[in-house]
Amino acid sequence: MVLSFYNECLVAVPYLFIIVFFLLGLTIFSSYNSYKRSGGLPLASQTSLFFILGLFLYAVTFLPYFVVSIYTNFSGLVFSSFLSGYIFLVLSFSGVVLTLYTHYAAKFDLEAYEVPIFIVVVTLSTVLLITVSDCLSMYLVLELQALALYVLATTRVNSTFSTEAGLKYFVMGSFASCLLLFGISLLYGLTGLFSFSEISLLLLMLNDTLEFSSSGFLLAFLFISIGLFFKVGAAPFHSWVPDVYTGAPLVVTMFFSLVPKIGAWVLLVKLSYNCFAAYSAFFSSVFLSVGVLSLVIGVFGAVYQVSLKRLLAFSAISHTGYMLLGLSTFHFEGFVSNLFYLSVYVLSLAPVFLILGTYGTRFDSSPMDSIYGLKNIYKFSPLLGLILTSSLFSLAGLPPFCGFFGKLYIFYTLVSSGFFGVSILALLLSSGSAVYYLKLVRFNLFFKDMVNRLFLLEVNRAVAYVIVVLFSLNLLFFAWGADFLLMLNYFYSKTTL
Repeated sequence: MVLSFYNECLVAVPYLFIIVFFLLGLTIFSSYNSYKRSGGLPLASQTSLFFILGLFLYAVTFLPYFVVSIYTNFSGLVFSSFLSGYIFLVLSFSGVVLTLYTHYAAKFDLEAYEVPIFIVVVTLSTVLLITVSDCLSMYLVLELQALALYVLATTRVNSTFSTEAGLKYFVMGSFASCLLLFGISLLYGLTGLFSFSEISLLLLMLNDTLEFSSSGFLLAFLFISIGLFFKVGAAPFHSWVPDVYTGAPLVVTMFFSLVPKIGAWVLLVKLSYNCFAAYSAFFSSVFLSVGVLSLVIGVFGAVYQVSLKRLLAFSAISHTGYMLLGLSTFHFEGFVSNLFYLSVYVLSLAPVFLILGTYGTRFDSSPMDSIYGLKNIYKFSPLLGLILTSSLFSLAGLPPFCGFFGKLYIFYTLVSSGFFGVSILALLLSSGSAVYYLKLVRFNLFFKDMVNRLFLLEVNRAVAYVIVVLFSLNLLFFAWGADFLLMLNYFYSKTTL
């Protein structure tokens, strides 16, 4: 018993480290009212150092257990599975965002100690969201994440548009939380259970009885799925995505598009595997409908956009559609293809935001927002221009970049499950999405703007290394992507979600 308790505490070291840092940072820096007067070293620099140490602690405490065995801890409320490998991805990109924030806080008018503090809160909640296996802890962690995201969405205190976007996000988020809580309450009233695995086992037992009525369970799961559709930005619950992407600063937009989405998608995959799979026929049609609608709205909404961040927001909606189509099969390949596509999406999108974060307008050094601002990137920095082009090609799904293999596996799962019509429609919409990606490539490579020039800000060394590493992984994905996919399949077959 003592050894088991020791192992559980050892695994919790990275989580406890982040919690202690959050409490200390909030206590110390709130008394200064500005991190410039907090001892010389900027708060974001200290936060980045904490995250580097947190990654080290996570690697030395958790990864050895992850390689040797899969085990359950803390009475099943928080459990470790192969999905917890995404924790390392979350912590890594949170550290990258904080490093970018350190270098560009003055340029983006983000000199406030609250921003990195709330980034830490969202990161902690995302880490916990990946590991939860209980409806009650899921709701509490989602609310912790949502409250911090509401504040981050209104970071531009002097911008009316940012305030409006944050208010819309808060109102719609509150409505989605009510639907989620109603679904959880209804599910608890029917079963008296909160654990995902126990609910799944109960449904398997009840399905064998002839008198079993599934209408109450279907209604509960439908409300829960609608609440999660809002979290991932799926249509028709997507209206907050373009406004929040546009109203938030570029660094915060990058954080919005990467870190919280990883946790929400892992949670949706986990619930689909444990709970929704009992009614796979019903939820397969729901996921197909929402996925196709997200593809249509994302593709046609992005074609006519001039704002770069709104274009990327509609692009995120379309990629949400692809992942929902992968979930709709409710097969082994469907769940693995979803996790595979999620990794590919993050790998493709992160360099785009990192490169855009190194540019500003000539006069006020504000972050670039219009697609016309891409005209001088290749001229002033050919390497960054080529990396941006390759990342856009990957998002469009062109070979040999990683985005092609992610979409290929999604289409493979659709065809193997018999959804031929949906796969053809998704393929046509994927071809349509290449229109706006190629438009960005055209502005990047073939246009020059001599009037409103951009200048390349001093690139942070750590951010430059990350951009090069991501570009190398993307370009060489055909060499290591198959092994990564085999690893996902292996751990999926050896453990449960």
